[in-house]
Amino acid sequence: ATQKFYIFLIVYLTGCTPNYTMEKIKISKQRILVATLTLCMLFTLFAPAANVNAASKRTKALAAYQKKLKKLDSKIYKFALVYLDKDSIPELLITPDFSVHAVAGEVYTYTGGKLKQLKYAGSDYGRLIYSKKKSVVSNSAWINGYGAVSTFYRFNKKGKGTKLKKFEEAYLPKTLYKINGKKVSKKKFNSEYKKMVKKYPLKEIWPSVTFNLTTNNINNLVKNYKSFIITGKKF
Repeated sequence: ATQKFYIFLIVYLTGCTPNYTMEKIKISKQRILVATLTLCMLFTLFAPAANVNAASKRTKALAAYQKKLKKLDSKIYKFALVYLDKDSIPELLITPDFSVHAVAGEVYTYTGGKLKQLKYAGSDYGRLIYSKKKSVVSNSAWINGYGAVSTFYRFNKKGKGTKLKKFEEAYLPKTLYKINGKKVSKKKFNSEYKKMVKKYPLKEIWPSVTFNLTTNNINNLVKNYKSFIITGKKF
């Protein structure tokens, strides 16, 4: 009975009839081996090609960043590279030479063969507040000394931003909390904000840690891009 059961199981799994079970099992094993080896060969062939393609796109992006930086006044601006999304191409961060309340940091990405500025990506004082490799930023600012606003945006591959949530808190003339324009309690405000930063852990980059626009730095951007990448400190 046990032998019949195993024969039935093999027939069911392989589609073989009892008379040819062992022969067809051997053929099936051979086919599986051939298919496995073929997949391994394909992966070996195409994986390096994919890496070369990614490197080529990165080089083009860095060359575009380089061209952009050459047009800027080195007495006014500084720069750095950041990983805003998950791909191997860093984004370009341009900051003022020193922190100025009214001046926001600028972030550029390379998409469709050209540079695109990510609208609302920067924050006041020339900062960038972002979630590394999450494609998310927190556009933050103090408003005339009476309160603060922090709006979370997520950017797609084409550089288009989508507003996720806006947090507002005011202290004058009275304490007030809002989420997406609606009044909420302080407890609700803090709870929702903690959820956002848990989902999107924030890093902060100030102009003081970015790189000067020297001729040497600009010329080395493509070849030694890794030396210009900044992560920032926990916000």
